[in-house]
This record gives sequence, structure tokens and C-alpha cells, in this order.
Amino acid sequence: MQNFSEKIPSGEIIAGPFIDVLERVARLSDGIKKAFHSAFKKVHYKRGTILLREGKKCDTAYFMVSGIARLYYIIDGREITNRFIEINGVAISYYSFFSKKPSFEYIDLVEDSTMLVIKRADLDKIYSDFPELHKVMQVMLQQSHVESEERAMILRRLSAKEKYAVMIERFPSIFQKATTEQIASFLGITRETLSRIRSGQMIL
Repeated sequence: MQNFSEKIPSGEIIAGPFIDVLERVARLSDGIKKAFHSAFKKVHYKRGTILLREGKKCDTAYFMVSGIARLYYIIDGREITNRFIEINGVAISYYSFFSKKPSFEYIDLVEDSTMLVIKRADLDKIYSDFPELHKVMQVMLQQSHVESEERAMILRRLSAKEKYAVMIERFPSIFQKATTEQIASFLGITRETLSRIRSGQMIL
């Protein structure tokens, strides 16, 4: 895995971007902020780095400062993209992270990315030390679940062309940087169908 940890300037709050997201839900105490500051590491990863492999336990959470991560699984040798994670999102295998069982998914990077990295053991300790944090994280997980359900509904109910139109409007950076194969598998269509859709849009 290619990566390097950044030397943090004195006084910089490493967990600042993550804390900003949490404080959209509720104000955090100075104690919680300091705990996150101590637990997080800021790491730069190269495009194509695999952060998690199928069969491995997900014991690390990756908060996206910049870049794009992708979660996918493999069926009959074919990669099926399940989710893309952009800035201010958290790249984890939810099933593995919370059940502490091996993952069914892979996590890799669509482009060079900067992440705030925290181990599950450190996160568990912060939860234990600051029980009030559970409420905030519960709201965050609920929001993530709603977004996931909404995305799944779009992919199930709309035609291939409609899915493409909705997703490119909502996630333009992903559709600029991900490969044709990754986008097609995310939309649940073939590469050829995606090419025809794009070709048709170019004509219109």
C-alpha cells in the first residue's frame, strides 16, 4: 500500500474537517475534539491503492479530505461497484466494521486521495470516554442510510438513461474521474449501454 503520513504543522487540528461535519449535527466538547485530534492520522494515498480486501476485517475508518474512494465486490471475476465516497464521506465496509467480521467488499481509490485515518479501537475508546457522542454518530449513520436507500431506489426504478442523468447531476466529479467500467457497474448497466447513452447525449 503506497502512502505517506503528512508532517502536521504545530497547532493544526488534524481532525478539523471531520469535526466540522459532526458539528453540523451538534456542538462537540473540547474533550471530544482533543480525543479525535490525538486519534486521527492524516495520510496521503496514491490512486489505485487498495485499502481493504474481501475476507479481511475492516478495522480502520477513512474520512475523505480529498479524492474519491470506491467500494466494490467481485462476482465471477467482474468488479461490481457498490458505492463511491467523496469529500467529507467515510470509507468503510459498514458490515465488517460494525460486526467485526470479514468484509465482502474491497475499498480502493479512484484518484490520489488525502484521508483522516482512525482505528476502530481508538474510536471505541472515544465512544466509551464520551457517551454523548453516540447521539451524534447515530444521526450521521441515519443520514448515510437514507442516502444509500435513495440511491438504491434510483438504480432500481429508473431506466438506464434516467439513472445516468440523475447520477451525473448529483456526482459530476465521479463521472469525470472514474473509469467507464466502474461507472457502468455502479449503474447496473453494461459498458456498451453506457457508451451509447454518452454518445446520444453528445449528439443532443
